[in-house]
Amino acid sequence: MIKYMRYLFVFFCLLLTGCSQPVLHDSNGNTVRFSDYRGKWIVLNYWATWCKPCYREVPDINAFYRAHYNKDAVVFGVSYDHAPVDQLNQLAKKIGAEFPTLTTDPAKQLGVNHVPGLPATFIIGPDGKLKKMLLGEQTQQSIEEIMK
Repeated sequence: MIKYMRYLFVFFCLLLTGCSQPVLHDSNGNTVRFSDYRGKWIVLNYWATWCKPCYREVPDINAFYRAHYNKDAVVFGVSYDHAPVDQLNQLAKKIGAEFPTLTTDPAKQLGVNHVPGLPATFIIGPDGKLKKMLLGEQTQQSIEEIMK
């Protein structure tokens, strides 16, 4: 049992430190590796078109995205609509998201078994480690507070 726990511990350490480089894609076909963003904050925003609070927070997430794009942070959306990949851009447009949407949910790669509700926002620090999971509507300011 102890040997199994050691292997599990090593696995999670590798995962969190970026030694394991899972490949994701966004809805535009771009390859996304979180390790490529080492040194930047990563914001993962979980949304769905049936989620009213998600609609309300999108303008602030967009403002954060525009303010930090190509500087100190990146933003990726994760749709909980369970739609085929070819429909993700239409759903993102419907909700008003300007930031790219991932085609696969990265929660398990972050050590999160499930997202407990929507909207949910995961903040990954420049060191590649999950810093905070925020539930409910977020603002540009609430995300920037985590970055201080």
